[in-house]
Amino acid sequence: MDPRAGIVPTCPRLLAVVLLKGDSGRSYRLSIRDMDDTGLHCSFTIEGARWRTDLLTPYKTVAAVASLCLQSTQNDLPAGDRAVTLVLSLLRDRQTAMRIPLLGQFIAADRALLRDIGMFTDEGPMPE
Repeated sequence: MDPRAGIVPTCPRLLAVVLLKGDSGRSYRLSIRDMDDTGLHCSFTIEGARWRTDLLTPYKTVAAVASLCLQSTQNDLPAGDRAVTLVLSLLRDRQTAMRIPLLGQFIAADRALLRDIGMFTDEGPMPE
């Protein structure tokens, strides 16, 4: 039995899924995917929710989950180092939000609003 069944779609290039809770109380899911089947080039997807249960059932129509457009600027670092950087930044999300306004917008958004927002970007919240 696949331990990811029911949480995330099975994907042959999915390397890891990390669920974490920031010091703001918001929950995050960091998905790490292998881009070229070597493990050297990875992509990172960050989704956030006010409730952890929304992240565990992301495809329900009532789940209030938003994508966060956060990327490491250190592309020369190994994928593991970039993943750890993102994890530490999300664990200390209130402090990180002082440097990254879109994270602050996500933290301030209430759950009902998150249902209508597809992604938080540098340009502001984008509707689905």
